[in-house]
Order: sequence, then C-alpha cells, then structure tokens
Amino acid sequence: MNRIKTKSTGIVLRITAVLTAILFCAAVPAQTALTGHATNSLGSQGSVNNGDSEGGNEGAEDAGGDDAELNEIINENSEEGINGTTVAKIKIIAASARVRSEASTNSSVVGSLSSGDVMDVTGETTGSEGKIWYQITGEKDGKAIIIITHKLHEVLAVSDRVAVLRKGEYIGDTDTATASQQSLTDMMVGRAVSLNIDRPLNENQTERLKVEHLTVKNKEGVKMLDDVTFTAMGGEILGIAGIAGSGQKELLESISGLQKLEAGSKITYIEPDGTECLLNGMDPLDIIRKGLLLSFVPEDRFGMGLVGGMNIIQNIMLRTYRRGKGPLTDRKFPRDLSQKIVDDLEVVTPDINRTPIRRLSGGNVQKVLVGREIAQNPAVLMTAYAVRGLDINTSYVIYNLLTEQKMKGVSVIYVGEDLDVLLELCDRILVLCGGKVSGIVDGRKTTKDAVGLMMTKIGG
Repeated sequence: MNRIKTKSTGIVLRITAVLTAILFCAAVPAQTALTGHATNSLGSQGSVNNGDSEGGNEGAEDAGGDDAELNEIINENSEEGINGTTVAKIKIIAASARVRSEASTNSSVVGSLSSGDVMDVTGETTGSEGKIWYQITGEKDGKAIIIITHKLHEVLAVSDRVAVLRKGEYIGDTDTATASQQSLTDMMVGRAVSLNIDRPLNENQTERLKVEHLTVKNKEGVKMLDDVTFTAMGGEILGIAGIAGSGQKELLESISGLQKLEAGSKITYIEPDGTECLLNGMDPLDIIRKGLLLSFVPEDRFGMGLVGGMNIIQNIMLRTYRRGKGPLTDRKFPRDLSQKIVDDLEVVTPDINRTPIRRLSGGNVQKVLVGREIAQNPAVLMTAYAVRGLDINTSYVIYNLLTEQKMKGVSVIYVGEDLDVLLELCDRILVLCGGKVSGIVDGRKTTKDAVGLMMTKIGG
C-alpha cells in the first residue's frame, strides 16, 4: 500500500517505480507500452525521506525506449549512483509509466507518470521476474478531487474510492482497488446485471436501404461524404464506426432528408413489400407524408430531436398527432403512448403532463427519444450516439431495444464511438475515414485493432 508521511513541504508519497525499459538494467528487453491516468501528481521534489522503509515496495512501469539511452539518462541525472540511500533525479522519456504497489507486474496499479515527469529515486530492488525496479518519491498537494462520470473504466483508472448514487440516494462507497465494473454496476442498478450484449442472428434478412455513390459537401464546398456505397439489411444492426467528423452525422442526415446530395448520389428506401422509393430530393416532411417507415434518433437531442420546454406528451405528439383528429382535439393516443414509454423504459419523471422534458436527466431524455422513434414501427431505425453520456444501465436498456427491433426485421443503423460496443452489438460494421468507406466487416469476426486501423487509413 502507499506509504504517506506528513512533512513541512507537503505530503510525501513513497512508491517503488517500475520503470521497465526506462530504468531497469540494459540486459532486460523492452516491454509493450502501457498507459494510465495519474491518480497522484508526481514530479521533482526538493526533499525526500530516505529512511523508514516500512510499507514495502511501491512502483511504476513503462515501456519502449532504447536501453543504452536509458542508462545514459540515469547516469547523467545521478548524483552518486543509485543505492538504498542516495537520491538520483530521473526524467521519464517514454510516453507513460504505470505506478505499481510492489516490484512486480502482478501488483496493483496505484498511479501513473507521463513523459517529462521528474522523480527522486531512493532505492532499488529486484522483482520476481528478474527486472530491476526503482523506489521513487513524489509529492501530493493534499487536494481532494471529485469526479462525476458514468464511464466505469475511467472511475477504476483514476479514483481511490467510489461513491454510488441511485435515483438521488446514496447507496454506499467502496475502495477502487477492490471494485470492478460488474460490482459497481450492480450497486448502481440495485440488482445483478449482465454486462454481456446479446447478439442473436436474424436469418430472415432483406434489403431495406440502398445508398449508392453518396457525396455530400458542406457550406465551404468540402466533401464530408465521398462516394459512399452500402446496403442496409432488415434484420441486422449495421454499425457505423469512424473518428469524430468522418461523415457519420452527414450520412444519417442525408438519409433523413436533411442534407443536399451531390449529383450522382442515390438513396433508395425499400418497402417491406419490395416497392422501391427514391429518397433523393425529399425532406423530412416529404418522407412523413409519403408514409415511409423511417425513424431517426439524432445526436442533438434537443436541437433536432425534442423540444426542451415541452412535456413528454407534447414531444410524443410531434411525431404522432397526425394519427388523431388534431393536436388540439385528441390527445388520448400520445398520452397513452407516453405512459407506455415511461412504464416500459422506466423513465423517471415527476409528471408526464407538467414537467418540461429539459428537467429530466440525460438518460431519461434519451429513453423518451428512442422510445418515441421505436413507437413509429419503423422499417429503418437510425441512431446517432444513442448512449453517449448515459449510465451503464440505461445504455444496456437501449442496446436491448435495438436488438429487439432487429429481431422484428427492422434495419438498425447504429453510429457509435465505443469500439467494444460496436463489436459486441453490430452484425456488420461500416468504417468511415475522411468521408470515405474504408471497409465493411463482420462484427463477429473482426477485431478492435482491425477496425481502428481502418478508421485511420483508407483501405487499412
């Protein structure tokens, strides 16, 4: 465990730095690069405590670099050489280094260092794997940092302790060292939750949407989409992957009638009975009037999806009022649908009639938006970053909803930013890079590395 001592200069953190490929002897080969988030601010200090070795070794590891260069760095910065009592100033030259609690790669990670960080080396030891590990000191300034996030991997990477809230109530807290994504999820939800995304295969697939040679330019004349061609099938989830700004937004908006298409572009909607309808030149109202079963969950929830000042019923009416006598004379259908969405998706709201939707949490807003679009019984359902900023329970609710639609024969187009989710959820993944299609791969057979390479290089 970390040994912390109070001194006049602040709080001194005594740790053993595992600087594999930075500070271990030249005979040891370099390791694979590791990265991590700093939980303690470590750097060059004016004073160190060379005595009192209680508490065991604590440490940091890194990778990459040339052994001769590393040894040169050590020699240049050493005052008298490294031993149990003499201080040596060492500067990290690799990208990052993980700090471990003991001189072993099997010990727990307690922090990290970044390139350029300087530390005081106060001793060395040989780990069980035969590598030289170095004891270092660093200083914390005593500040308490509170991080509020739904991303559990970030929580586990940077925090020391985790407090869990559920529906505004404090559930409890736990040490990060003994926690896992599964245990934290169970605390957040209040029951055991599976973190595995179900991906059944729908063998009855039919064409629902054909996009051919789609080219779109922005106001400055820059191509945001360049000759994009693919077919979306009913009964599958087609994932769209790419670095932010690669054309994902323009792709969905083009299909929805919100983008002007360049000459040669062609988007064809295929009715369940096989009838084809060309979407070129249609705006969203034209699509609705035509009766095409196409739903869109946009990235901008309030700017394009919902009206923040309206309640849930009124927002549902934006898509359903044409089914009744009129928005002012018949509210039974949207009211019933609103209540069904609230009940089925566990939307937390004080009142569906009086509470403006902007007062709901991001997760509850997204549930209403997704529920409303699914309620249209679409043949094609498009979602842009449907789980961005949502808690893990709400995210899995939405994953299950999309899978249910797929099994009903709906063509689901899912734009996401989490490659792990794309690989678990989607049947096929279309990868965009710079507005071009760099490939379409089988979600069950590809790897994260393969998709990542395609996102950064055409034809990767």
